[in-house]
Amino acid sequence: MYIKYLLLLYLGLGKKTIDKLLSHFGTEMTILHKLSDDDIEAVVGDKIAQNIIKARDGKMHIVEGGGGVYGKVE
Repeated sequence: MYIKYLLLLYLGLGKKTIDKLLSHFGTEMTILHKLSDDDIEAVVGDKIAQNIIKARDGKMHIVEGGGGVYGKVE
């Protein structure tokens, strides 16, 4: 399975939440790779921050796609 970056959209975040994060921090790569856990939590709360942190740490459970079926995050 090849996963280089798991973008915010695929973490189950809505457009408003993504826009809020981007307006505070600039880019998805900054959010996913450079911010402290506390920085993210201060903007979007604990539950969403934990999902971002799990993805960043490679602990997000991902079901592979294939054969015309998309993969998904659980």
